[in-house]
Amino acid sequence: MTTETTLEISPDPAPDATAPSFGARVREFLLMPFRPLSLGRALYNLIAFPLGLLYFVALTVGTAMGVPLTLIWIGFLILAITGALLWGFVSFERELAKLLLGARLAPMAPPNRGPRTATQRVGDFLGNPVVWKGAAFLILKFPLGIASFTAVVTGLSVTGAFLLGPFMFRDFGFLVDLGLFEWRVDTLPEAFVLSLWGLVLLFITLHVLNALGIVWRYLAEGLLGSESHRSADLPVASATPV
Repeated sequence: MTTETTLEISPDPAPDATAPSFGARVREFLLMPFRPLSLGRALYNLIAFPLGLLYFVALTVGTAMGVPLTLIWIGFLILAITGALLWGFVSFERELAKLLLGARLAPMAPPNRGPRTATQRVGDFLGNPVVWKGAAFLILKFPLGIASFTAVVTGLSVTGAFLLGPFMFRDFGFLVDLGLFEWRVDTLPEAFVLSLWGLVLLFITLHVLNALGIVWRYLAEGLLGSESHRSADLPVASATPV
């Protein structure tokens, strides 16, 4: 009796039951570009360049003006303002990465250490790795933002032109240069075929933008937080009286 019972319960189909089917994987791949998170990543790529330009100009101008003027007191004031802008930009980028990229970020600063003098606060700021890693992220956002912005504008403009083919070919005409040959669209059936290609290009473009968004997420997770600050929370929490 015991042997029969053991044989009945021995098969364990749980791993196979929990594994996604091939159809589910295909459906996930087809729907991925149109999910809210993927569209958020596309938006992040679109605004990366103007934000990167803002960060680059503000930080380089502030540093270039502040460092030479440290010979007089005004230089330290300019550097302090630049540091405050840097911290504000990094804080803003953290929230943007969480909202649009789905990033999970380590803390930006260690736990509150209580009252600190002005000198200690400056030392804490300069000794915080997130300040320097965040500055690197903001500077990198300018050249990488150009690539992201170009991908968005090029992909969506070409896709939009193809999708509007049936409505515009009679007035403007279409000449699609495919490298090896040219395709002149001058009939309605060809225009509809062009619009179908536009749907395919839209799908590919959104997938590319989603992939770029994942790259941005990894950069944000690596540069906009510090795991040392997360681990620093543990001793403080355990030492706090209940």
